[in-house]
Amino acid sequence: MNTKRLLIHISAFAFVAVIFLPAVVSADAITDVINPLIKKIDQYILNPILVLMFFLAALYFFWGVFKMVSNVDNPTELATGKQAMIWGVLGMVIMISAYGIVNLIIATFNIDPKFQPDILKP
Repeated sequence: MNTKRLLIHISAFAFVAVIFLPAVVSADAITDVINPLIKKIDQYILNPILVLMFFLAALYFFWGVFKMVSNVDNPTELATGKQAMIWGVLGMVIMISAYGIVNLIIATFNIDPKFQPDILKP
């Protein structure tokens, strides 16, 4: 029974390797297709989402500042404002880090931001 399971795993691995072997051999052709795709995903999906999330975190931070300043005499509201400011700063740090990670990935895989294949040119 154990040998049969091992044989199934080896067969599955061999099948996947044979299917993806042409992709590995012609990696340059795949890179020409994937690089513009990744850049477009970054440009039209990831960057706007990161900017929106950063804006929301900054808005939450300033809401905490307003809550803190307007309720100086109320300790519970003061604590709520402090907590909102902390979470707002943490959210902004996370969004800046995510932006840096996305740009690191793009730089690592040498994706040219100015590259535009003939299909995408107007």
